[in-house]
Amino acid sequence: FERLLLFCTLYVIVYKLSTRNGEIEQRYSTSWPISGAPGINKENTMKASIKKIIFATDFSDTSRDASYHALLLAQTFKAELKALHVFDPSAWNVPSLTTDASVGGPEEARQRGKDILEELAKSFDLEVETIFAEGDPGHEIVRVAEELNADLVVLGTHGLTGLKRIAIGSVAEFVGRHAPCAVLTIRPKGK
Repeated sequence: FERLLLFCTLYVIVYKLSTRNGEIEQRYSTSWPISGAPGINKENTMKASIKKIIFATDFSDTSRDASYHALLLAQTFKAELKALHVFDPSAWNVPSLTTDASVGGPEEARQRGKDILEELAKSFDLEVETIFAEGDPGHEIVRVAEELNADLVVLGTHGLTGLKRIAIGSVAEFVGRHAPCAVLTIRPKGK
């Protein structure tokens, strides 16, 4: 699964299917379903199932790229779009792709995250609800998706490998494995 997320050059959608015995089966798709496949009807493929989309952002360039896909999908399927940012209090002062050195402490970083999230939502040509959560990003994205009964989570992946990936972990991988709905991950350009 992690190799699929890191190296696939197409979109990766992870979706869950209920099996007859009640267990959840995880499937992966690297492209949209096509008409003619067993059980696929071109007119209702995914249209009926995508009504609520959560776009999870850490304000990175990859998240910005993912926002374009989330917005396009929301417009195409006339779905609700919710922008989610998770503030991780345990990592607020760790230098990263998304932090600004001028932010003083956790309260300032928290408020800045809320402000940027609001600005982002206003930049979309669509009504977007903002959700600001606090905690471990992977767990919080999954929790919000469950609580809101989301049909799709869209998020960027940083494409980390090796020791960096082991040390930092992969939010996208965690969400793909644990979300109760389909997950669309967007890779960084050029990786």
